[in-house]
Amino acid sequence: MTSHTVLPSTRPKVFLGSVDNSGSSGTLDRNGSTRQESAQDGILAFCQTRTAINPDDLFVGIGFNNKERVFCEPVPVCRIDAIRSAVKSLRPRGGTRSAGLEAANYYADHYRKHGCKVSLIILTDGHISMSSKHMKIAESLKSRGVVIDTIGIGGQPRDVDEQLLKDIATTDPDGYIHYRFIDDSETLIRHYENLAAGLRIENDS
Repeated sequence: MTSHTVLPSTRPKVFLGSVDNSGSSGTLDRNGSTRQESAQDGILAFCQTRTAINPDDLFVGIGFNNKERVFCEPVPVCRIDAIRSAVKSLRPRGGTRSAGLEAANYYADHYRKHGCKVSLIILTDGHISMSSKHMKIAESLKSRGVVIDTIGIGGQPRDVDEQLLKDIATTDPDGYIHYRFIDDSETLIRHYENLAAGLRIENDS
């Protein structure tokens, strides 16, 4: 993780997209797409929405299963073809560990030193195996101003560890928790678009 995009004079926002690509992400949802495919479509919708707002904003893609992998090095959100190629490289395999927090911490440190606002979106369809170290990283990120949104996807809320995802997520001063459970691909894509637009969406689950 040594590659960094040169920053323009006006500081972009940096969006870290952490995606669960464990074996269960190959499960079909009710719309006929796999959860992995739905996540990929959501990321692309997010970047397309951000492109209309500020094409110089940056996206970093992190995949996690038994280990973390940066599948998309920092790239402007307007480079949709490059991002599409990167997200399509993800393959469902392995378990569910760490939520990509170590890689997220690395990039957050780098870009916040350069005056950039950093946001992290974590998506999972399972029960993440989190160590106390990773929880401390999540708390440290939030204390440094990184907004963390978490998304659980699956057939039912019990398919994910909702309490853990709420604990990882940012809680606003008014009590709003940046977590949502979603059970279909169309809603997931809309949610990514809303996150890109900076909208707060109440959790219906």
